[in-house]
Amino acid sequence: MKNAVKLLCTALLLLSTFNALAGGKTWAGNHSAATVDDFLSDLQGTFAIGHRGFGSNLGENPDKPIENTIAAVVAAYESGVSIVEVDVSITADGKAVVMHDDYLADLTCVNALSYEELRTVRPEIPTLKALLKTAKPYARKYKGSHRQAKRQFKKTGGKLKGSDLAQGLVMIEIKTPSPLCDATDSTENALTHAVIKAVRQSRTHKQVIIESFSPAILNKIANVAPEIPLNLTMTALQFLSEAQIEAATGLPVVLIDKDAGYSLQWAETGPFYRLPGYESVEQYLVTAYFAGVSLIALDWAFLAQADQLQPGAAAALVAQAKQLGFVVTGYVADTEQQWQMFEMWGVEGIFTSNVPLGAALQTR
Repeated sequence: MKNAVKLLCTALLLLSTFNALAGGKTWAGNHSAATVDDFLSDLQGTFAIGHRGFGSNLGENPDKPIENTIAAVVAAYESGVSIVEVDVSITADGKAVVMHDDYLADLTCVNALSYEELRTVRPEIPTLKALLKTAKPYARKYKGSHRQAKRQFKKTGGKLKGSDLAQGLVMIEIKTPSPLCDATDSTENALTHAVIKAVRQSRTHKQVIIESFSPAILNKIANVAPEIPLNLTMTALQFLSEAQIEAATGLPVVLIDKDAGYSLQWAETGPFYRLPGYESVEQYLVTAYFAGVSLIALDWAFLAQADQLQPGAAAALVAQAKQLGFVVTGYVADTEQQWQMFEMWGVEGIFTSNVPLGAALQTR
């Protein structure tokens, strides 16, 4: 099986090299609406992705907006980042809402509450549609390149607004519903359709990327909205054995039969996680390729551990992914040292909870 996977990766590498020779679009404009295709067609250097908008914060830090809110997204764009990442769940009345988990701190499931009921507990939580409508005016492209605009921003001593540098793009993460709130694993369709409905109603399908740890969810998106770019995320836990996951999390692991294609073994870890496992990096990359994704997101812990075990392994993995045609992103860098490590490994897009730092360090 391992040899077959390696042969397939080699074939895919040759195919992606051929595709790369076909050329691409240029990224110049004069303040018209920017698109994800515009952004990805002329990647140079690194770019910051605002994690959960302006970074993780449930209110413990009064100096920054609460995560996954409209205020967090606006603050990120005004700081000069082009892309923000937000998470979504679904309410009992079928609304896609922006929040990290599908349950509250007291373990009340979001899908058991109407949006109005949810707002009585967490009034800051927006619908995805409202957040996308707020982001849309920021989706601009400029005369010349983004780098030229950024240089002009610095040259004028900040007289340009941050919004003159931001491009209003949104990465929407759709997590697999937790076993706690979806014991029968039956709500993925409703969640994915609610997200697509919000994107289409806000007319932002050209400004969004949809991200997930689940290739099954991404496959559903590809079938109903093939025009939207996709990002397959991975975490180090997905490469561990059952015993290793239990030791790392302290939670029981139950293998499940999930008919989701791609020949992956799925597992539930405690009441919180339902994820596919990967036997190798090659299997992850092959899955990403056949899922039709444009981007992948690599876990900091995974890359750092790979480099510790074999110096140069992280950079080799990133290079392999790029040769297969993926835009490679990494999460999460909150310090300058972490950012520099991601750059050294060759990662192009860097998720950060320290958005001002990311905006200052990005080089594209």
